[in-house]
Amino acid sequence: MVFLVCMLLVVFIIGIFIAATAPSTLMRDGWNHASNDSKTSLQDYYTCCGLDTTSDAPGLPCPNVWTFNQTADEASCPRGAQQPQYPKCFYLIPTDTPCMPLFTNAFQSNFSAIGALGIVIAIVMGVCMLMSWLFRRMLEAAAPRFKLEGA
Repeated sequence: MVFLVCMLLVVFIIGIFIAATAPSTLMRDGWNHASNDSKTSLQDYYTCCGLDTTSDAPGLPCPNVWTFNQTADEASCPRGAQQPQYPKCFYLIPTDTPCMPLFTNAFQSNFSAIGALGIVIAIVMGVCMLMSWLFRRMLEAAAPRFKLEGA
């Protein structure tokens, strides 16, 4: 039981350290040490380029996005047209979205979910430890001759 309490404290301290340390610093270090393949994979997944700006150590090539041709006439390119049905109404341009805001949002939402899960697990463990202690005391009270050793 002491071991579990110590584990909870260690996990709690690590969580506070990670939350207090700017996640952007951790992400920036990871980005700067990542290979070009890793960067391009992340950029393709999030449809972004570079870290803080599109020229901030991007993985090359940056992903392209389909953009609606604003100069096309309404008859050949109706509003709400989709790229597969109207391929002439769209063209590819390099994305102008940096990755850091997208990474930060993903990190914060995942960190919150993991934190909530950790709290639920801690509550369940606390209830189990309390029930175990109550059950042990109940057994000792019912049959003192079966006193549990190490209690």
